[in-house]
Amino acid sequence: MRWLLALALLGCGKTAEPAGSVAPPPPTSDLPAELAAWMPKDAVQAWQGSYTTRMPLREIMATEATATEVVLDVKGESAKGGDGTKEYPLGFSIVAPCIAGFEQAVTDGKLAGTTLTHTKQFVIKDGRLIAGDGGVGMRTGMAAIVCQDGADKVITVDVGGTCKTWDDEGGWKSKPIECAWGTTEDGKDQLTVANLAFVADGDLLMDRGFKLQLERTWHQRHASYDAAKQALAVHKRP
Repeated sequence: MRWLLALALLGCGKTAEPAGSVAPPPPTSDLPAELAAWMPKDAVQAWQGSYTTRMPLREIMATEATATEVVLDVKGESAKGGDGTKEYPLGFSIVAPCIAGFEQAVTDGKLAGTTLTHTKQFVIKDGRLIAGDGGVGMRTGMAAIVCQDGADKVITVDVGGTCKTWDDEGGWKSKPIECAWGTTEDGKDQLTVANLAFVADGDLLMDRGFKLQLERTWHQRHASYDAAKQALAVHKRP
């Protein structure tokens, strides 16, 4: 079971960066080479900090209508999230080049003893985190990778225009998928995969939903965890 976490720190892309700027993961990574080639540098470091965001923590969802409004604090390879009063320990990891995972142990109900993973799509641009619900990715020329929630979570396009969709259920596996590069009405490059459209902004690729969240600045970084909790309290105030 996967849920989306959304955070946004805006950064602007200018031009596509050379392939050499995409660093491979450590040798222990179990990512296939086609995905590992897109792993951004310092992704874990870019996530460090405190945020107001949305995450459907299971216990909160069961008791509050505003369940998805939470604070999040990431330190090292762990995190915590909560509604400002009750907190929940979370694991934190970079699942794929544009997916972060936050693992929550379920302690009650029919799912007690299992772990839920709340996922988040992201990219790193000029050392800054750009994240939110929906589809986002990066490109180098016509080669690209995009990540989203649900089916076809990770999609790659090679320099020859061949598209693959990847899933990590029981190990990373790929299969072909239809895709095509084109242009929007205002002349921007656009990658279309099935019925999804990712519009290019320099070397960034975003779908409509992701771009809208960034424009609305729904999710923000704060100077400290206390500051994030204060911001959440103000936002939730009747």
